[in-house]
Amino acid sequence: MNWRRNRVLDRWMAAEAAGDDARAESALVTLFARMPRLAPLPGFADRVLAAAPIAARRAAPVVWAWRYAIASALVMTGLATFLLPALRWVPLDLPSFTEVVKGAAVAMGAVAQWLETGLAVWSFLFQFGRLVAVAIQAPEVAAGLAGSAFVSAAALYTLNHLLTLERRSW
Repeated sequence: MNWRRNRVLDRWMAAEAAGDDARAESALVTLFARMPRLAPLPGFADRVLAAAPIAARRAAPVVWAWRYAIASALVMTGLATFLLPALRWVPLDLPSFTEVVKGAAVAMGAVAQWLETGLAVWSFLFQFGRLVAVAIQAPEVAAGLAGSAFVSAAALYTLNHLLTLERRSW
């Protein structure tokens, strides 16, 4: 069988060298057709599955907590959907629709006022930052800030050194 393969291989190589594409293609197909097919030995899949540890992974506690929370929410939603119509007969002083709308409007007004105050603070900080940026562009101010940074770094180093000496004396 080996001499046949070599003969087909020689035919393919000769056709390639001659530039005959049709004969070269035919010889290559014949060469690959006569090669043995690669396949795993019988029982390979069974041995792999037997060797692989198949154990169910336990979910993390966080996953169980989320599952429990979602299940509880679904159960409460179902109960509420079933029991809410029965509240008409319970003698409770439930707020009217207008009171609910009025409360929501007051809450939205409070949120809007809170946002307005926050935006005013950000506006002030933006203006302050812009003024500081303009001032820092002057060489004298930049040199003063660099000197101040150097002095503060030296002070921090000295303080750290003193505290280290103090700790060692204990």
